[in-house]
Amino acid sequence: MILRTLVSRGFLSPSHHYIPCAKEELLIGTAWGKVQIWREYSESPVSERREPNVYFLRFLGSRGRAEMATLDPADRVAGLGAEVWTVNPPAFGQTSGPPDLERYADCALAAIDRLRKHARGKPIWVCGKSIGTAAALLAVAEGGASGVILRNAMPLAELLRRHYARRTAWLSRYAIAPFIPARLDSIANARKAIVPSMFVVSKDDRVVPPSYQREVISAYRGPTTVLEVKGGHDERALVPSDEDAYRRAVQLILTGQMQTTGS
Repeated sequence: MILRTLVSRGFLSPSHHYIPCAKEELLIGTAWGKVQIWREYSESPVSERREPNVYFLRFLGSRGRAEMATLDPADRVAGLGAEVWTVNPPAFGQTSGPPDLERYADCALAAIDRLRKHARGKPIWVCGKSIGTAAALLAVAEGGASGVILRNAMPLAELLRRHYARRTAWLSRYAIAPFIPARLDSIANARKAIVPSMFVVSKDDRVVPPSYQREVISAYRGPTTVLEVKGGHDERALVPSDEDAYRRAVQLILTGQMQTTGS
C-alpha cells in the first residue's frame, strides 16, 4: 500500500488551496467521496447562453487545476457553442483524496457517466494532456464519447518498464510499473476506442518520447489525425505556425462531425 501511494504521488502532484475563478462548480457524489468539476461556456455569459451544441470533458496534466484551465480546444472554433467540463483529480481542489491512480480512474468514469446523462445525446469530446491522456482514454474506452483529442499521450506502464528502467536501476520496471492500474493502460484502452481522434505529439518531449506516444497512436482503432508540434512535454503555448495548424485541425475534425450529426 505504501509503494502504491508513492507511485501515485509520482504522477499526481495535488494541491488544495483556494483558487478564485468565474466558472461553475459541479460536485459529483460517489461511494468513496466527491469529484469536483469546473465548467464554463465557450461564448455567452451564463445568463445569455444557448443550449450547447457540443460538450468537452478535460483531464489536465500532473499539476493542473481545473480552476485555471482554458477552454482549449473549444476556443479554436468560432461559434461552436460548447460547454467545457474540466476534472480535478483526487486530492486536487475539493475532489476527495488520496492522490491515488486507482481513484483517478474512478474520477474519470464518474465524470464521463455524469456528462453522458447531462448531454442528452449531444456530442461529447474527451480531451487529455500528459497523464490526463490515460484518464481520457479510459473514459473513451467505456463508450459514450464522440471523439478524443490528446496531447502527449502517456502509456504509464510502458514508460516505467522501458524508458525509465535503466536510469532507475530497473526499479521502475520491477517495483513501480506493476502498481499502475490496469484501467489506466493507455494502449489497451486505445485498442477499445473507435471514435475519431486527434493526437498532438511534441517532437522534443523527453518525459514521453514521441516513440512511446506513437505506440498509443498505433494501437488506436478509430480514425486518427496526428499533428506533430515543436517543443517539449509541458509547453504552455504552441509556436505560431503550430498554433495555426492545430486550429485548422481542430476546426476540421469538430465541424466535420457536427455536420455529420446534424447538430
